[in-house]
Amino acid sequence: MIYLSAELTIARKPELVWSVLADVGAYASWVEGLTEVLHDTGPSFAEGASFDVTFSLAKKKVRATTEISRCREAVMLATETRIRGRLSLLDRIELAPVAEGTKLSASSELVEDAGVLRLFSRSSGLLGASEPERAPQKVYSRSFRAFKLLVEARTAAPYR
Repeated sequence: MIYLSAELTIARKPELVWSVLADVGAYASWVEGLTEVLHDTGPSFAEGASFDVTFSLAKKKVRATTEISRCREAVMLATETRIRGRLSLLDRIELAPVAEGTKLSASSELVEDAGVLRLFSRSSGLLGASEPERAPQKVYSRSFRAFKLLVEARTAAPYR
């Protein structure tokens, strides 16, 4: 397994951060490589809800299903993503109020045997691969920085 993490502070109340996090349709605007999100007919954003996603990486389209495994509004979100029925990615996002706004802590486990690492791989070049284990972390970090910008753009009032 490969473990990824991101931590940042967003100058907004947890409820405002959550409102953007709960907008599954906007995930493609901040999750790097995600191109499409399709909702199921179940609950829109609650435990047990699932949605189909499509990643476009290295000129390949990969379809997966993400299910919300745990959900506590404005506090915590845990999801499981499966590619071709195999568990591939476990995500957990926690929100905590702090003096500056909301501390967002995210962690993911990439299950290697499911082929997820190939999604993040890049050609190695003439001198071999350049630290391939860092590529997923860079993508992960960029995605959450994009999420922070989206929250700030959608919520006009800073945390006070």
